[in-house]
Amino acid sequence: MQLMSLLLFSMIMSNSVAIVFFEGYLSVSPTIINIAESLSEKGCRVEIFTRTIHSGFPPYNPGNTNIRVTYLSSKLSLSERIQNRFLLKTKKQLRSLLPVEKEVIRFEKFCVQRLKKSRFNAIIAVDAIGASICEKTTISNKIYLSLEISFFDNYKRTNFSEKIKEQEIRFHKSCKFSIIQDQQRWKLLCIENGIPSENTNVYFLPNAPRGEAKTRSNEEFFLHEKFQLPRDRFIVLSAGMISPATHSLELLQQAKKNDNYTLIFHSRNSDDSKTPYFQSLKMENAMNVCFSLDPVKYQDLEALLSSAHIGVAIYNDSYGDNFSNILYASGKLSQYLKLGIPIIVNDLPGMSDFIEKTKCGQLVKNLEDFNAAVETIRADYEKYSRAAKAAFDEHFSFDRYFQPIGQEIARMG
Repeated sequence: MQLMSLLLFSMIMSNSVAIVFFEGYLSVSPTIINIAESLSEKGCRVEIFTRTIHSGFPPYNPGNTNIRVTYLSSKLSLSERIQNRFLLKTKKQLRSLLPVEKEVIRFEKFCVQRLKKSRFNAIIAVDAIGASICEKTTISNKIYLSLEISFFDNYKRTNFSEKIKEQEIRFHKSCKFSIIQDQQRWKLLCIENGIPSENTNVYFLPNAPRGEAKTRSNEEFFLHEKFQLPRDRFIVLSAGMISPATHSLELLQQAKKNDNYTLIFHSRNSDDSKTPYFQSLKMENAMNVCFSLDPVKYQDLEALLSSAHIGVAIYNDSYGDNFSNILYASGKLSQYLKLGIPIIVNDLPGMSDFIEKTKCGQLVKNLEDFNAAVETIRADYEKYSRAAKAAFDEHFSFDRYFQPIGQEIARMG
């Protein structure tokens, strides 16, 4: 066994892996960060190709010299501007492209040029656009990482989007293996792409932090100090989006009815504060609700979360299957559990069985039951906290789930 571990380590030491991620919000993509860091710690060279997006997301700064992030600037270079003017005059089909479609073409050219200059043993394509780009490369060891399923019916049908979908399907069929959060999302992806789910190699990897579960620290007061709350004030935290997609307004309206706790919304994107929806929340004038609008770096997230007592992971299923099938795809849910923070969730596929089995929190079928769920957890807090840690170790251990993936990538060297 020890000899096998040494052999795998020596193999991965000579490996180099490219990750192609079009969307650009790298700092709030734990799965990509954790894959890169897990591989790099074994000596693998990892290069992430992504875009600079001007938004309120925090930066991602790799702590390992084996990780390199290569960004496509959001600003066009002089040569690109000149070339675009020429192409728009000579190629009529380019004039009708949507702005995002033009950006995809630009990103594809950026990636393909750089991938030709470096030798990679494997390439990881993230989601549909990543797959459509990587389908054109000559790298033989191709891996499909699905974070968000691109349901074609949800997009405006254009010749360009149809081409992206065709390329994604070809990549999905030909890749060495796929990585996705769980069995249910895998079935949805295979149905979407017309691929038999039982005939394709797949690894399940929950969207979760690395490391083992730990006891929530009673010495963490990040949010108390930020909002000048008494250190004994009970905090219920809704991290992530401030949006109708997470029922933020309905949660706030319930919190107004119970002054025994403070509800804090912590945004992953400071631009959330610029939306009309956010202004509607502010107009509620809830005295026991605070808004944390300064996103923190991924490596600092635990300190912030540890000052909360209950974590909220409630999603609006009207936003489609990516939101309704969220159990193993919700980054904040697993983060709460790792720190022994009990959770409150709503009745989405898989959630009821999960809560019933693990006893790590409360499930509400109606948001009017939210305050009752808070009080139920408070009444037996230590029991729920212990169950939260146990649930993380059993269901969300990134390191355990990633081990066979890392071993397979090592064999590609």
